[in-house]
Amino acid sequence: MSGVDFLAVTEGAALLITVAAVLLTVLIWLATRAWRPTVPVLLELLLAAGLLRLSVNDDWRAIAGAAAIVAIRTLVKYAGNSETGLASAAMLNRPAGRVARRQGHPVEGFH
Repeated sequence: MSGVDFLAVTEGAALLITVAAVLLTVLIWLATRAWRPTVPVLLELLLAAGLLRLSVNDDWRAIAGAAAIVAIRTLVKYAGNSETGLASAAMLNRPAGRVARRQGHPVEGFH
């Protein structure tokens, strides 16, 4: 590929994905006013940008950045899993959870 600077193209794409991640996160949050649908979108796109950067720049900062995003993504998925118990209390205090408990129905996502 003559005349094309692969490093510049990749860095530009990573920057574009990062900007898109922030904009989409803000738009989703404004539409839903909830963090659950917004955080995964942000983390997935930041991971994509980090992996793009890592593909052309294999220094320890790039590796640490990608690893940090993967770790945060894993923690968020774990914290959002109703079976772990971390989200259970919040779900039971929602109006739908209170109504379901009063009517003797199991709350969705709980065993």
